[in-house]
Amino acid sequence: MEAIYNYWGYYLPIQRGMPKNCSADLSRIVRHVDRVIDSKNKRELQALQDMFGLGGLEHADDFAS
Repeated sequence: MEAIYNYWGYYLPIQRGMPKNCSADLSRIVRHVDRVIDSKNKRELQALQDMFGLGGLEHADDFAS
């Protein structure tokens, strides 16, 4: 067993097995979350975390996981 910290390919088989409209929507969501986290805009990140019921998290990495 090997732990891989940033294994982007984990969800790839799931995404490939989804209907195309669902996989496209999932890709857009991931891009949006990544953009918000990368922007370092605390207010926008807080609003996004609140939308998912995760407003109390301290670290963006915890939210994205």
